[in-house]
Amino acid sequence: MIKSKILSHKHFFTSSEKEIAIYILNNFNEKTANLSITQLANKIHVSSAALTRFCQKIDMNGFKEFQYVLSEEVSASKNSNQSIELTEIITSLKETEKILNKEAISLVANKIWKTQNVYIYGEAFTHILAMTLSRKLNKINIPSRVYNVASDTGAILPKKDSVHIFISTSGRNPNILIGASKISMGKTKNQMIVSITASDFSNIEKYENVHIKGLSSDSGIGDPQELPTVGAHVIQFISDTLYKKIYKIDEKENDSIIFSLSSLRYK
Repeated sequence: MIKSKILSHKHFFTSSEKEIAIYILNNFNEKTANLSITQLANKIHVSSAALTRFCQKIDMNGFKEFQYVLSEEVSASKNSNQSIELTEIITSLKETEKILNKEAISLVANKIWKTQNVYIYGEAFTHILAMTLSRKLNKINIPSRVYNVASDTGAILPKKDSVHIFISTSGRNPNILIGASKISMGKTKNQMIVSITASDFSNIEKYENVHIKGLSSDSGIGDPQELPTVGAHVIQFISDTLYKKIYKIDEKENDSIIFSLSSLRYK
């Protein structure tokens, strides 16, 4: 519950409260639960008053209730077969499902279906996620290409009648920013720039037409260079949701295509 509340309220945190949230998410354990308000405040380098305000902001009466709930959740996690890592993934996916902008998903899906001209960008692990989405689109005869924003800079160019999807778990990848700025050069007609992140932040805000965002327990502290994190599961969930929306635009035809591919494979 505490992690879920942190995720759902993090848009409204002050800089001090963000520091508290990061510490709690990184140190979600019995040792933290046993610290007094003064000890915890000292570890995070914030005031006790800031810690109290943080607790109230995530719907706790104060530090005492926060400490009790944290202790109960840590204890429950230790006594169950479910790891903390799995709990973080499940919590992040649930919170993402709550805030996922279905209208934005539909808008992008319809644009992809109409243009049939898709470019997907990522780096490191998000490049793998980009390839996964691209291969799914290619299977239903939607041409798509994948570029690594770190190494394929020469190929990243504006394209008429196209959709450009930039994937970043943290929303802070500097190479994504460079790529999006290149796509935005000139006055290319009818192109859509989309960012998909596991955070409410997007560093290509001034270039994007649509931002599809999720929530991850680690997206606020994630490596901007996109190493595997809980945020990667959030990105995969958003990509799958987008793909399913595209698929359903002409489900009968797409079923036929997939069936034909399966038949060829097993002949």
